[in-house]
Amino acid sequence: MRRELLVPYLLVGGGFSAGLAVGIFVLDAQPPVIGWVFGGGVGLMLGAFITAIISGESLVSSRMLPTSEFGSDELDPIDDDAEDLAHDEKLSTN
Repeated sequence: MRRELLVPYLLVGGGFSAGLAVGIFVLDAQPPVIGWVFGGGVGLMLGAFITAIISGESLVSSRMLPTSEFGSDELDPIDDDAEDLAHDEKLSTN
């Protein structure tokens, strides 16, 4: 087993174990198997969700979306047009 797969397996298995423990000891379902199934399922989903967030895997789309790179001039909070308009209004009022 490769070491890089160890952490995801531990997170998913730990989530499943915690959910199963909640289903056994906390949930009061009749028959008890329903609590075990729902507790284990929720724990499995939560463990897989946390693993996907940590690893950066896409949860919804199957393709990687392109990322955009912004330069510092594109992120400038001052709008040049608004500054020009304010300057023109100032000149027209004088």
